[in-house]
Parts: sequence; C-alpha cells; structure tokens
Amino acid sequence: STNAFTGCTSLTSIYVPASLVDSYKSATNWSDYADKLQAAYDLLGISKDASDEDVKRAHKKLMLKYHPDRLASQGLTQEMIRLYTEKAKDIQAAFDLIKKSRNM
Repeated sequence: STNAFTGCTSLTSIYVPASLVDSYKSATNWSDYADKLQAAYDLLGISKDASDEDVKRAHKKLMLKYHPDRLASQGLTQEMIRLYTEKAKDIQAAFDLIKKSRNM
C-alpha cells in the first residue's frame, strides 16, 4: 500500500495518524489502547521500557528533523513541507499519548 511518505527518509516505517490521541480517548477496550500506545512508541523509535528522558529525547530529535519552519529554510518544495508537517503532527500526537499514559 502507498502512504503519504513514500520516497521520504524516515526513522520508522510506522505511520501513525494525527488523530491518535483522539482515538485513544474513544478506545473501547484495553487492546485498542495498547495497540495505539505501541504504535506511538514505534513512531518515536523507542521501546515501551524507555525512560521518560529517552521519550523526551526521541520526540525532540524527530521534531527537529520534521519541523516545518526548519524545513522551509532548507529550500524544500511546498509538497515536501506539507508532508513533513503531517509527519510532525503525527510525532506530536504519539508523544502526547505516551505522556498521558505515563502521567508525564
């Protein structure tokens, strides 16, 4: 299947929708929540056993890579900036879900 990041360099092949946190709120059972949480860890490229500091470090590293303001200054096309902006939203949603699960 094709996704919006085909052809882009990524630290992970997992794509987590930006609505991850909203879906967490509507999860109907523990299995749904656990699957979404695991996807969030996968997106950040860390294990669920990572320390809180490792979670923050992974989030910061990915946000620096995908932040739209930084990318615009590198001369990327508008389409690439749009794709990376979506990726940044997904990274933030994953981080928010992990923070909530850990009471960070």
